[in-house]
Amino acid sequence: MKKFFWVLGAIVTVVLLFLAINWYQNRQNLNDMIARSSEVPKWTADTKALVTKKNFEQNSISRVKADGQKIDPANVSSIVIPGLRGAWSVNHQTKQASFGTNWVPQGVTESGNQYFISLYDGDHKRDSIIVIIHKKSRTYEKTLILGSKSHVGGITYDQERQRLWWADDHKKDAAGIAYTSQATIDSYDARKVKGAIAFTRISIPWYTRTSTIQYYKNQLIVGIYRPGKPGPLMVMPTDQTTGLPDARISTVVDGVDLTSRKQLVKRLLAENILSKISIDDPNTQGVAVTGKSGLTLISSSEGIENSMIQVKQPNQKSGTGFRLDKETVGDHTITMPPSIEQISVYSDHLSAIFESGAKKYREVDALFGRPIITDRIMILKIQDVQPKKTGHH
Repeated sequence: MKKFFWVLGAIVTVVLLFLAINWYQNRQNLNDMIARSSEVPKWTADTKALVTKKNFEQNSISRVKADGQKIDPANVSSIVIPGLRGAWSVNHQTKQASFGTNWVPQGVTESGNQYFISLYDGDHKRDSIIVIIHKKSRTYEKTLILGSKSHVGGITYDQERQRLWWADDHKKDAAGIAYTSQATIDSYDARKVKGAIAFTRISIPWYTRTSTIQYYKNQLIVGIYRPGKPGPLMVMPTDQTTGLPDARISTVVDGVDLTSRKQLVKRLLAENILSKISIDDPNTQGVAVTGKSGLTLISSSEGIENSMIQVKQPNQKSGTGFRLDKETVGDHTITMPPSIEQISVYSDHLSAIFESGAKKYREVDALFGRPIITDRIMILKIQDVQPKKTGHH
């Protein structure tokens, strides 16, 4: 019996020692993923990867499939997301320069020359930021500091007017969207301004939080975030000249009590100031619409499980053809790595980002190993993700 307990004790000791060593190694690896402020020039973002290219290929690219069939890895490219190890912004309270190491990616969009990625501070102390990547060189250009701690749940680009939009939700007055011009972006230098870029905000008082935002054919498509419930897409037509939504989306409609959001939305829908698209998936993260037909892609996250992108053909029955038809032939699914956020479609490619590289997520369950870390924009050829068939039932 003594021998049994001696053997059992030895086994327990070995197991505990193994777990302790594993925890220590993981902790060291995680600590190596955090930059010091002295390593990153002020008002910029760190550009180093969190994981090796080999790790990224084995753990992230290997998961990409179209309807269960693996996509050729040679057709998938990537760009490291700046700021995951650390980035500068301003402290929201003091307005002084502040270095953060817990930035969480949320939105991605692009112009012909640049990628724009929105991130919020997981510590909820610093103003949110947008980092810019030059598309041709695939290198970090600069950081735009925004004027709030908004979750920045969506970001989109109006190609015609060269205007960048982002979600700008505030607790004090619910949801909102903001925009600035490409000219303002080009002239902005955080090192000189030491504060937020100039922008215009539009309050949207009839909901509280944004999950995604997309600009398509003179429409602003805003995803409503409702925890644990499907969030609809609210479509706001914009003026064909100015590209801006009807001013009444921000004000009380005559005869309707603003405290009753449901009644206000009913009135806006009735007056065609809004239109609504139902989405069944409560895990919707991003929406991208492209092409003359309005080919629509919807990303959804399943936590630590693989993410999904639904690829849908529009039914062309109303508006500019954006309305979705559940019965459309040719719809299919793209499997992606865990923790997908927003997606973007431009020209011949699809781009996706993930929040798994953020400190608050990559350090989960450090005792037994880390979750899959996808610290890059993942870029797929559109030919690999669009439906193989078209048509309607």
